Amino acid sequence: MRRSSEMLTELNLENLKELESTYADCLQNKPTPASSFIRKIMKMEYELDENDDRLFAIYLKLCGNNHHLDAIQLTDADLPPLCMALSLKPCITMLDLRYNCIKDNGVEKLCEFLKVDNLLEELNLTSNDISEKGAEFLANSLKSNRSLVILKMTGNPIGSKGGLFFAQALQVNDILEFLDLGECDQDITSCIAFATVLKRNKSIIGINLNRQLLWTLQEEPTVHFADMLRINKTLRELHLSKCDMRDFGAARLAEALERNDTLELLDISANRVSRDGAISLSKIISINCPLVVLDLAFNRVQCKGAKALANALLYNTHLKVLAVQFCEMKGPGLCALAESLITNVTLECIYIWGNEHDESVCNVSS
Repeated sequence: MRRSSEMLTELNLENLKELESTYADCLQNKPTPASSFIRKIMKMEYELDENDDRLFAIYLKLCGNNHHLDAIQLTDADLPPLCMALSLKPCITMLDLRYNCIKDNGVEKLCEFLKVDNLLEELNLTSNDISEKGAEFLANSLKSNRSLVILKMTGNPIGSKGGLFFAQALQVNDILEFLDLGECDQDITSCIAFATVLKRNKSIIGINLNRQLLWTLQEEPTVHFADMLRINKTLRELHLSKCDMRDFGAARLAEALERNDTLELLDISANRVSRDGAISLSKIISINCPLVVLDLAFNRVQCKGAKALANALLYNTHLKVLAVQFCEMKGPGLCALAESLITNVTLECIYIWGNEHDESVCNVSS
């Protein structure tokens, strides 16, 4: 998700050096409560980067929760002068605006910048107050932007309509590689729209749709994502945590993975998957599917599910990370997992805390 070395040579340290003074001019003697914090971060970034011979990115970190630097949360009023300065002195490749108080009006100004910018690669708007209108602004800017590869929106209440705007944008944009809409109030309509779009989109390699708002027990979004995985050949990360997924959905995903040879990370943590779902997934793991990371934490895998996973690990040579914390496992299941590591030399990390560790588990793990 990084530019080529040829593109990286365009990073302009001279522009970064002048960014603070340019921003001060853009304020027009009307400083905002956060303007002094913004100027301090700009200055710090230049001091950090000016002598870095291996510089590959310029990162403007304006997080509203950075208490070590006396951060002040940005509001909509802070965006116009900031975007103007970045337009006059283009140099930033990563803009971090997490945990601020940015709303739709501020996003509108930011999107005017995105439509003309050709340098910014990553934009993080996690945990602001952006609604479906702001999502529409962002989605429209993605139709013309040719540089942004990572967009993080976690925790913004954009709702189903906001998600549909992004799904529509993905039919046009072929640059964006990672879209994070976790905890953004997506529902069955928008999730099915994403699953449909991803059947044809060839640029997205990671998507986060955690914590969907679903009102049925039919697991329609999971079924559609499973159908998508049978066709999509570019997606590497799929995050479906807190989606009320059950054994039926886990089985559909497992069936889809038999035909998929690209997905490397599957996050289905904090769902309702029990031992039967874990058994379905273990079958695909045993035939060496391409998964490198499997997150089953906070499900009900129990001992039978753990034993099935342990048996699958005896034959798997791809999986490197397995997360099964808080999965209602007891001694027999945990011991089976531990003993499988004697044969399996590929697994690098296994997370098992939050389960019932008895003396037998401690002995076999020591």
